[in-house]
Amino acid sequence: AAIRGVVKQVEKSFNNPTRFAEIKHLFNADKVQSDVDFLYVIADMAAAAVQYGRSAEFCKAVLSSDPLTGYATAGKNVFAWLGITPLEDSLQGVKSTKASDYTKGVGARQWYWQTCTEYGYFQTAYSDAASAARSSLITLDYNYQMCSEIFGLNNVVNVEKINRTYYEPLLNSNFATNIFFTNGSTDPWRYLSILQERGNTVNPNLFYMTIDKGSHCSDLSNSQNISVIQAQN
Repeated sequence: AAIRGVVKQVEKSFNNPTRFAEIKHLFNADKVQSDVDFLYVIADMAAAAVQYGRSAEFCKAVLSSDPLTGYATAGKNVFAWLGITPLEDSLQGVKSTKASDYTKGVGARQWYWQTCTEYGYFQTAYSDAASAARSSLITLDYNYQMCSEIFGLNNVVNVEKINRTYYEPLLNSNFATNIFFTNGSTDPWRYLSILQERGNTVNPNLFYMTIDKGSHCSDLSNSQNISVIQAQN
């Protein structure tokens, strides 16, 4: 509810350019030109906090006496921890084809490419606006347009073909062997993996492990980052 309240504040400020500029500055997003791109960045701040094990810090900030400022502060902290800026997280920030623009960060352009061509994991607003943490302006069409603007792709990813080619064979014990699947118990993305909770750990020749209090990719981080994640949990 607090996150929705912040999103509504931002949307309401569209009609007040001065106030909108103040809010963008608060989020260190002055350079993000598109209103919807800015809303996407705001949503990504919350998503990153949850998936990377920083939800307690984020929720405490958003539930403070000033939710908007708390959200912005916690969101900027998450992005700083990831080594990215609001601009670099936005659609606008990944349009560049210069390799020198991607010497740091989390590989956002590569992620967008995989999403547009393979995954189809488009993060949109929930259909019921009363229960949506994201702005209703973040739609499938917005994501499709993103794929078109960045890569010139006008065909929606064929998820059924991808599942048939890459996912379903993993369930076949005669095809896939000796693969170790790890997931973090606090990572929302774990439900898109091979997981006991999903009932798809049917291949006896694969290995599966859910790391208690583990977050997104925490087992792939360096020891310093893992220590930080464990301390926060």
